[in-house]
Amino acid sequence: MQKLTFTLGIALTGLLSATTLHADSKKLLSVTTGHYYQLIEYDSAAWENARLGCESIGAHLATITSQEEQNFIDKALMPGMDGYYFIGGTDAASQKKWQWLTGEKWSYTNWSKGGDNGPQPNNRPDEDYLMLGSNTPESDIAWFDVDSVTEEAGYICEWSANKNIATAIIPDLNKNKANEIAVLSVDYETGEHTVHIKDTRTKKILNTLIFATDAVTAPQGMIVLKDLNGNGIPEIGVLYKLKEQPAVLIKDAKAAANSPLLKTLTFLSNAFTGQAITVSPDGNGNGVDEITVLGRHKKTLADLTEMRDSKTGKSLGQTSFAVVIDNSTPELP
Repeated sequence: MQKLTFTLGIALTGLLSATTLHADSKKLLSVTTGHYYQLIEYDSAAWENARLGCESIGAHLATITSQEEQNFIDKALMPGMDGYYFIGGTDAASQKKWQWLTGEKWSYTNWSKGGDNGPQPNNRPDEDYLMLGSNTPESDIAWFDVDSVTEEAGYICEWSANKNIATAIIPDLNKNKANEIAVLSVDYETGEHTVHIKDTRTKKILNTLIFATDAVTAPQGMIVLKDLNGNGIPEIGVLYKLKEQPAVLIKDAKAAANSPLLKTLTFLSNAFTGQAITVSPDGNGNGVDEITVLGRHKKTLADLTEMRDSKTGKSLGQTSFAVVIDNSTPELP
């Protein structure tokens, strides 16, 4: 296998096993986007490993949607650096139609205009993934379409700076005729994921639940369910990725902070990444709510929902969404 000096006609074979990784930078905050970014260095990497690496620390591969965001990465993350880093763009689902894995609109681009590799993207059928970088610290940073596996490449992770992930209303817990509000938060310093429950009348915190740390990926959403364990108290469900599969972790709303989970329900399959979660009233006559999870296929980016009974965990059906808002680029000639 030829070393990447960045002539993108390199021959790349097989999926490289992950080797030692380390962070090249601290998490840096962009005041323009309100997001955190960090450079991660691999001795060798695959785009899919990079995607999973970001998700394992509660982030996603960086999506660069404006010149201001590109400028921040150039000047704050990569000043005086050379090398190449995967970011979150792909046309694997449809050749020449580039998409961000987050579903954000594809409009801004920073393709390399020439050099040893020629103008980018060169649209070779085996080059479906997006990388940015430069040969020397003095060179301009630009984008390249590459194979899924590249030698001595790193990647860039992006986090939302908003620590509050989701909110939900809980029926009155302390009998003062006022609903409570739950806020799901992530602390990117400690890795703690917490749900704070506050009385909307007194403004006092009534309970705090700790769900996870960075040992699992950051949560994607939260719901409130009718009582499942017979104590008359609602339950809190939080959507995670568990063993590569969307899963809802459920706790009693008045449980102790570090109490065990009441139950865990898995959805779809490990081919999907959880995107959103909703709750709906009982539809099968057993008196409990139903949970629906929206997932996105990791390779095709197609969306699929699955509904499950919150008590039995039984699947009540799946619905696919073949019609997707087209945020990709038009086909290139």
